Amino acid sequence: EADKLFLNAYGNIHGKVEGNVISAFRLNPKWSTAIFAHAENLSHKVDDNGDGFLDMPLMTQYNVFNRWKYSSEHLTTQLGFKVLDEDRTGGQKDFSTDMARDTSMPYGINVKTRRYEAFWKGGVVFENRPSTSVAMIQQFTHHSQNSYFGLNDYDAEENSYYLNLLFQSYIGNTRHNFTTGMSFEMSNYIEHLNDSAFNQFERVPGIFFQYTYKLDEKLSIIAGIRGDYHNIYGAFATPRFHIKYSINEKTILRASAGLGYRTARVIAENNTMLASSRALKIEEEPEQEQAFNAGINITRYFDLMGRELRLSGEVYHTR
Repeated sequence: EADKLFLNAYGNIHGKVEGNVISAFRLNPKWSTAIFAHAENLSHKVDDNGDGFLDMPLMTQYNVFNRWKYSSEHLTTQLGFKVLDEDRTGGQKDFSTDMARDTSMPYGINVKTRRYEAFWKGGVVFENRPSTSVAMIQQFTHHSQNSYFGLNDYDAEENSYYLNLLFQSYIGNTRHNFTTGMSFEMSNYIEHLNDSAFNQFERVPGIFFQYTYKLDEKLSIIAGIRGDYHNIYGAFATPRFHIKYSINEKTILRASAGLGYRTARVIAENNTMLASSRALKIEEEPEQEQAFNAGINITRYFDLMGRELRLSGEVYHTR
């Protein structure tokens, strides 16, 4: 549906240039594809405040995304890949990446990032049963970073695979929908900070079930639960609940609550600390993070001089 060709260019007085190319076209009634390309470069050193440090990092980035889509009456599938290549340099204005790295030289930062992603997802809609389908999603990601912050070296690599199988149908009638299935995630993290290595391999199979009740446009309720088994942290359950109620045509009330879990990547998430000369010391192995979130939202629509005015208020709590 998009334009066959879209071109966009940008430049500013600091010497930064950017370009975007988007091309989408249909090969036949069932197959179509789109290509997205982005490139940017800043090679001019900017120090407008005169403190001897770059106001913004020098950067070269290339970004390409290609997606293919197949769509028929009962079958839909998408596949594609993404490529990112980026090189950033910061620090003092007199710093250059070909300089020796010691305390007699200007301070500098360099971050090289390479990221590759490939994905495929497909779904089949059942011909003789409404609101019923089966689908599969797969994704592979490779991410590598080679960097230094002054005298601190930080290199990291992540290889991950994600699989999700889903089945959707209803119980009794289409007011009572459900989605169920299984997922599998596998990630291998390799991190090196100076002379220390922080490696971790994660393997997380899981199952899930979600129930949705809809009463016309008045009320909808979603309740779901999933169970996962982490090869390091063991088994855990993740419930969630959402409700939406239309008090009248102009007033909508929403509420939600749920649990969430994540594994902390302490160095990657705080690598700005590496710009300091302080020594980073990890005293104990981080535990899995758990968060509980709950909240309520109310939205009211008003007609104001032929236009729509929306007022909303919300309260959320996260622990």
